Amino acid sequence: MTDILQTEGSLLRNEDFSRRSLSLFESRGSHFEDCSFDGIVIRRCCFGIGDKESHYIRCRFDRARIRFDMGQNARFVECSFRGVDLRDWFCFSLELIDCVFSGRLRKAFFNGTVPEFLTQEIGRERNEVTGNDFTAMSLEDVAFRTGIDLSQQRLPVGTRYLYIAHAEATLQQARKTLLEFDEGDDTRRAVQLIDSMIEYDLSGGQQQLFLQKDNYLSWGRRPVDLAFAVLKSAIQASGRDA
Repeated sequence: MTDILQTEGSLLRNEDFSRRSLSLFESRGSHFEDCSFDGIVIRRCCFGIGDKESHYIRCRFDRARIRFDMGQNARFVECSFRGVDLRDWFCFSLELIDCVFSGRLRKAFFNGTVPEFLTQEIGRERNEVTGNDFTAMSLEDVAFRTGIDLSQQRLPVGTRYLYIAHAEATLQQARKTLLEFDEGDDTRRAVQLIDSMIEYDLSGGQQQLFLQKDNYLSWGRRPVDLAFAVLKSAIQASGRDA
């Protein structure tokens, strides 16, 4: 039997949804408080659809395995996502406040501003994304976009990642340095990569960047290695980025 969980306008407190296996989870304007989704498996998840935001307050999603669908008009406050496997979490209108993550997140983006085509429907222009702890989370092809303040998040560290606190100035300095090299095709490709970051990654008011090196390998290993090395040098030279 197909297991589907759909709620609309519901108020649920201290409910236990743990270890369920769902083909679909869908919430419309519902409020979940202190609920457990531990170990849940969801093949198609819509945490919030429609114009009324769904709320998740102090809920636990530990060890959950979730694949998302479009429709994420939801707000999470002090929720736990420990030991999870999440994928395809594309968030135009999702809010995250003081949540903790560990495990793996593949293919996702989080927006700081709501796209213009959705603002009238959902009734706000900005998403609140602050105080979240991603330090133990493996982030793969994950973007923070359109004005999320990354200084207000805790992010993972390691050779795969590069955090740039002053993105525009750092990218421009790296571009200038690369142009001075003039050492052939790899340098030109590295400049083009930096240009693409300036054009796309800084769009919509994003002031800090969290880069995952593997996301750029289509540009070629040597240009990517060169671009990231120059970016790291620009960060160190500025003395402003940790």
